[in-house]
Amino acid sequence: MSLSSDWAQSQRNGWLCYLYGEDTGTGTKELPAQSIQSQLVTILSNLIDKELSPTECATKTAVLLRDESDFRGFCNNLWGMYFGAVEHFASEDVLQALVYYIVALAQLPDAMNDGHDEGLWKDLPDFKLNLVERFQGPEQYTRKHTSPASPESAAATWLNMNVWTELMARNEDAQEFGDLAGYAVLGLQTLIMALEHSPETRRD
Repeated sequence: MSLSSDWAQSQRNGWLCYLYGEDTGTGTKELPAQSIQSQLVTILSNLIDKELSPTECATKTAVLLRDESDFRGFCNNLWGMYFGAVEHFASEDVLQALVYYIVALAQLPDAMNDGHDEGLWKDLPDFKLNLVERFQGPEQYTRKHTSPASPESAAATWLNMNVWTELMARNEDAQEFGDLAGYAVLGLQTLIMALEHSPETRRD
């Protein structure tokens, strides 16, 4: 079993299947293997398992977008999978690879497709919005997600997010792109949360 197996299965059988799964004829739904969403999971799995480099994975991601008409849906699906991986993996090597991947995406030449008439990828559409949604403190993981559901696993997930943030803040190439620069301030936000809200005052 590869490093990415559990994560990939949770993506394909979880929220992606709920949104994009097709009826199998047996009363269950399944995410089609050739769907854009399934192919994105495969690309990120290749990254996590070190089967492809971050640059190769970024290029394959961009190729998928060329003929995709639902541009916003594509981006938000990608960011959902991406941050799902950030939250899932405690390995600094994996988190570093995820940082390199997003920087490689931002460094790609601007591209156009039928569903979007602006330049890509340097602006990383909706990336920062998705980050802000995830960066609300560990309680969101016990309130909004079925997994992780315990305070301990929620804290571990929050730690993974903060390690990823630190790695992004230390990446010199990331500082050249507005939506990837200045992430050190998110570390300060974590400290503020910890100081202002003791465990006794936090809500379940």
